[in-house]
Amino acid sequence: MPRSRSKSPKQGRGSSAVSDARKRTATPGSVARKRKAAHALVLKAERSSAPSEGSSRGASSGRRSKSAVRGTKKKVGEKQEASSFGRLMSHFFGSTPGGGTTAIKERSTSKGSEQDELRAVADGEAAAEDLESGQLLENGASKKRRSSMSRKAAETRKSSTPNLTGDFGNIIILLVLYTLQGIPMGFASTIPLLMKERGVSYSIIGVFALTSWPFSLKLLWAPIVDSCYIDALGRRKTWLVPTQVAIGIVMIVLSTVFNEWCGGLDMLDPNKNLGEINIQGLTASFFFLYFLCATQDIAVDGWALTILREENVGYGPTCNAIGQTFGYAFTFIGALSLNHFQVVGFDNFMYLCGVSFLVTTLVVAAFKAERAVPDDEEVESMKAVYKKLLAMWRLPTIRTLVLILFFWKVPYAGCEAVVTLKMQDKGIPKEHIAYIGSACTVLSCFIPVLVSKQTSGARPFDMCMGLYLPRIWMCFVSMAMVYFCPSLVGKTMEDFPYGYYAALVATSIIGVYISTASFVAQMSYFAQVSPKDIGGTYMTLLNTFANMGGMWVTPVAFQLVDALTIKTSSDSGSSEATVVVDGFYVTSCICASIGFMGYSTLRRTAEKLQIYPKSAWNIES
Repeated sequence: MPRSRSKSPKQGRGSSAVSDARKRTATPGSVARKRKAAHALVLKAERSSAPSEGSSRGASSGRRSKSAVRGTKKKVGEKQEASSFGRLMSHFFGSTPGGGTTAIKERSTSKGSEQDELRAVADGEAAAEDLESGQLLENGASKKRRSSMSRKAAETRKSSTPNLTGDFGNIIILLVLYTLQGIPMGFASTIPLLMKERGVSYSIIGVFALTSWPFSLKLLWAPIVDSCYIDALGRRKTWLVPTQVAIGIVMIVLSTVFNEWCGGLDMLDPNKNLGEINIQGLTASFFFLYFLCATQDIAVDGWALTILREENVGYGPTCNAIGQTFGYAFTFIGALSLNHFQVVGFDNFMYLCGVSFLVTTLVVAAFKAERAVPDDEEVESMKAVYKKLLAMWRLPTIRTLVLILFFWKVPYAGCEAVVTLKMQDKGIPKEHIAYIGSACTVLSCFIPVLVSKQTSGARPFDMCMGLYLPRIWMCFVSMAMVYFCPSLVGKTMEDFPYGYYAALVATSIIGVYISTASFVAQMSYFAQVSPKDIGGTYMTLLNTFANMGGMWVTPVAFQLVDALTIKTSSDSGSSEATVVVDGFYVTSCICASIGFMGYSTLRRTAEKLQIYPKSAWNIES
């Protein structure tokens, strides 16, 4: 038998050991165990690393592992080539210079190191695969989280999107209630025109303007309306029903003496010599009517927050603007026009409005059930509400907004209040002023709908600021209309210049659009920041100072118009004096200048307010 085919016992044992080691290395169970061990080491290393470096370190570890695997494979390949060459030389020459036993040991050592390196290769590959699978799992989990967040955001956007399905009836109820609220206001607006027709001074008319102050003082009793109620009747209807019944009764009673207190108005004889106007009686009566309307406004504002679904709450201010404007215009235009055409006198028109209050209130009380206050929604006591009112005042956001609202209307409120009376001085009949108002009313009822998308967004106050300067510039347009108005005193309808009439209508429509859009945007902003638990009081606080911002300016403007007017006596001995300087222009220019100078500061402050989160408006419990 050839010697070359025989193997020494040691050589056979070494070869079988290497073969067994290779088999053990290639066993699936052992590879799985080694992969688990390598994965545990990798996870341990990742946990020991800093959190901020986790993702980058994991990626770099994966790259190092793959690089190490490639380097190890290269070394193993080189050693395998060297080992094969050594076996070939041993086959031909018998042994290496070091002797047979040494060669066998070297081959055995080479096999052992090859085995270790193969194990290292397997461990490195397992670690790299585990890192890759871990990264894939992490990426998959991250994608799932992002997908879940996207679905939740889409659901939130869908739930916050206004949808009037099921709320149409509630919208109509709010429109009716706000329309009733505007009826006494329309009657109050006819009184200054009647006074000016009797030659009453602007200072006396300014005294009557105090009748609207309950809307600025309603904050004092708003907590009572919010916290005191009868369960059987409902939280809001407890105050809504009795106040509207009281308004109807007062209007019916006042209709019996209204013509007499207005100097003896006679619809059938407009040229009748009228007596003095009972300014005290009219002021007291309408002050009480405004008090009742202010109380009704608290109840309706609070009801609007709960009668509508959460995504439709932004339509509450729209109902307020449309209803109140329609009620005001219906009474103001209807009373003057129907009396002028001798259809219905002031007294009878007021009587019919009082009856409509009673009928509408009974229908709402009988057929509209109010949502009961849930057991988990505890209504706070009156004392607690007053404490929260004080806490509201301590909020920096509230104080800043109140400061803005208090001086907001200084640039234009005086001009807007006096301009119609100045045109009446020029000889434009009060009925014509009512006709212009009727043209504006049609538009004003649609303006809240047209701007509702802009005002129901995240920044409704931007519209107020965008319309602020145009509203001031409209004061100069109004002054120009008064200045160029031809004198129509003692002239008939045929002498009226229709070109000027058309310009006056266009100017009035632009002014109504600006004022109505600003009002809707303002109310939408108030609704956004008002918490629901004391929503009535919260909105009342903001509306109070918003109303006060115009109400304190109007009487002051009337006083300034008289004080800044300079007259000279006529040389012909006539009792009528010649106006040298009209206080209307001086007062309007002073107020508008204040608005221009303070606009930049006002805009920056309003921008900061809208950046604040909703939590900045919440009261700490």
